[in-house]
Amino acid sequence: MRRLQGTVEMADGTTFEYETRTADYVRFEHVGRKHGWGGVGANPALWEAFTAWAALNRTAQYAGTWDEFLTDAVTVDARQVPVPPTSEASSDD
Repeated sequence: MRRLQGTVEMADGTTFEYETRTADYVRFEHVGRKHGWGGVGANPALWEAFTAWAALNRTAQYAGTWDEFLTDAVTVDARQVPVPPTSEASSDD
């Protein structure tokens, strides 16, 4: 899964910048199983918001709970982190 970078705008006007990691995706899957959320494809907006919250929580930028985040967040704008092209010379052949 590719990493995401994004911006979250909160109701009070505060904005946060974040970048996701594997830990954030695993956290979504773990919590999602408990709540019967389904996978990323079934709930893309939920996945995007949750992974943003998880990244902000992991980096201590936002200490509120998931439910508080849902109340406080106005927008979550995520985009894929560009991946540099692979070199053809780095083949294992």
